Amino acid sequence: MMNILVVLENKNSSIHRMSLEAISGAQQIGKECGLSVGILALGEKASVLAAEASQYSVEEVLSVENENLNSYTADGYSAAVAQVISAENPDYVFFGHTYQIRDYVPRISAKLNRPFLNDVVSYTVDGDKP
Repeated sequence: MMNILVVLENKNSSIHRMSLEAISGAQQIGKECGLSVGILALGEKASVLAAEASQYSVEEVLSVENENLNSYTADGYSAAVAQVISAENPDYVFFGHTYQIRDYVPRISAKLNRPFLNDVVSYTVDGDKP
């Protein structure tokens, strides 16, 4: 089981730079707190993103490809990501800060009754929890 799941934004079959920042933040917190990090790639050619993501030091890389994800829709992406979160049950889910993320992630938060914190730029560790 992964403790932190980083959901990548697919930008023309490559990892969006804001997702790279999310990976870096997750890795830093994971190292400080002894938490495992996984990555989720989704959308058209998600397997290409997953291959690119596998070069980062993470425990697991997941990918979801479905014709409903070939073109972005908030409903499609929120449903797919919510399903993965429910199945994997990570303690924390990280996203990059983009307009697309701000569009669909609140839907996931409401659907799964999990808090959504946006615009996070720093953190502190309390014991073993960020």
